[in-house]
Amino acid sequence: MRALEESRSTGLHVLGNFPRAELVFECVASLENSTQVNSGDNISKLERLKTLLDSGAITQDEFNYEKKKLFSIP
Repeated sequence: MRALEESRSTGLHVLGNFPRAELVFECVASLENSTQVNSGDNISKLERLKTLLDSGAITQDEFNYEKKKLFSIP
């Protein structure tokens, strides 16, 4: 789900004029449920993982694990 627009009522909220919020959204397909894999997207994710590895935010084992999940390498 992706939010497109949000609006909230303003002003005094007395005698039945209750606060109100309105949210407009669209449903989008989940990457996990999608059968199509965008290789360009996988490359950008791999680059992000490599940046995390180089910065020390993740270990080599974590990098390898995520890479295998990303490309479904047995």
